[in-house]
Amino acid sequence: MSVVIILGASQDCHALHMLQTCHKSGIEAALFDTSLYPSCHSISWNPVLAKGGLRLNSTFYKFEQINSVFWSSVGPPSLAEDTNPSLYQIAMSDSSSALRTFFDERSIRWVNSWQVFDSHKVKPRQLHKAATSGALIPQTYIGNETEDILSFAKQYKKLLFKPVYGGSHATLVDEKQLNSEHLQKVLKYAPVTIQQYIEGTNIRTYVIGSEVFSAEIVSDEVDFRLHSNPIHIPTKTPIKVARLAKRLTQAFKMHWTAIDWRRDNQGNYYFLEANPSPMFMHFEQITGYPITEMLVQALIQPRFLSNVG
Repeated sequence: MSVVIILGASQDCHALHMLQTCHKSGIEAALFDTSLYPSCHSISWNPVLAKGGLRLNSTFYKFEQINSVFWSSVGPPSLAEDTNPSLYQIAMSDSSSALRTFFDERSIRWVNSWQVFDSHKVKPRQLHKAATSGALIPQTYIGNETEDILSFAKQYKKLLFKPVYGGSHATLVDEKQLNSEHLQKVLKYAPVTIQQYIEGTNIRTYVIGSEVFSAEIVSDEVDFRLHSNPIHIPTKTPIKVARLAKRLTQAFKMHWTAIDWRRDNQGNYYFLEANPSPMFMHFEQITGYPITEMLVQALIQPRFLSNVG
């Protein structure tokens, strides 16, 4: 028996979509909601033989039986309600360590891997890797040095503020935020990302193996994610940009990704971010691109992903 595991919560619409698609295609697949571990699911591991297994409800899958894993979302372990409070942190750490043992299983094809997600959390390094891989990136300052921020801000007419970690929307920087006293107060709590604002158009490019799909996202918002229903216009990806998108996907060790670009008025593409688990159902529905089909192929056909180093 060979099985595909879908990592995602029971309320994760993308995980459920992939699970249902696998079932309709005749592919053995199971959902692993990590927030139900260890209360409902279990992991076993033999360190001498380097063999393990995963029990999802009543079905046990040896690691060697797991063909591939689609990583949609992962929640923290959920311990039993009667867990002794004094032992809670130990139990949580033990559960997380066992999960990592599963995530580190190299015989499984991960789409995408734990290492990719861990690296994605360090966006400052991702920007640097993109630049060294040949991408243009907006001029950017990351840190919490007041004088450095003020010096950087003087060079540009328009700036964006972003969280260093991500997870929130980009906003324009105003004069009040650049007040020296204000900065000295807020920068004691956290560093910031300040970035040159690129006038132009939002472009999103999905890369799945050797396939590349792009669309222009029309929105008046500074961050198009703030728009409730932005217009998506399928667009041909320039050959140089398609090659760069594949090169970035390989550099980030991803099997698939969605890259956000800002295309300026001269046609230059500026890299903003590459997401290892992007939402795609709405994009696919509007554009007609066969993203789900390509993802299923990536899960069941190793050669489909042969372009990824």
